[in-house]
Amino acid sequence: MEIKFAINASVGIKNIDDILKGIEDQVKLALMGKYYGSDLTEIYIGWIYVSPEYDSFFKPRRPKFYESEQITIDGKKHELIKALEYEIKLNYQVIKKETDTGIKLLVWNELLRSLKVNIMSVKKIRNFNTAKMIDDLKLSYKL
Repeated sequence: MEIKFAINASVGIKNIDDILKGIEDQVKLALMGKYYGSDLTEIYIGWIYVSPEYDSFFKPRRPKFYESEQITIDGKKHELIKALEYEIKLNYQVIKKETDTGIKLLVWNELLRSLKVNIMSVKKIRNFNTAKMIDDLKLSYKL
């Protein structure tokens, strides 16, 4: 099981890129070599945090499930097999006021909540133990 992050950000929010990268690394370690079912192998999460003046340009898209599809990114072909893609929009004003520890806690909570909601929203994903994956992530949580 693998989860990857992509980031759409405004400048000026402390070091949230580093925080997200650190959480992504923790998630990779927690899920490395784990198997939760045959209906989902990869999850791509886009994190959006933009200042209010750009808010209307960055609306989270609906979750999308790829049974088997080839896409091109930066001229390179990638094959997505049983992959889920969705976006999370963080509140710019809340994040801007938080400490690094507070940001980490907000991101972890939003990650865990969004995984449950988005995986369960895809009817094609039936053979997947979401609860076990979330439990494994909770065990790996470090501030």
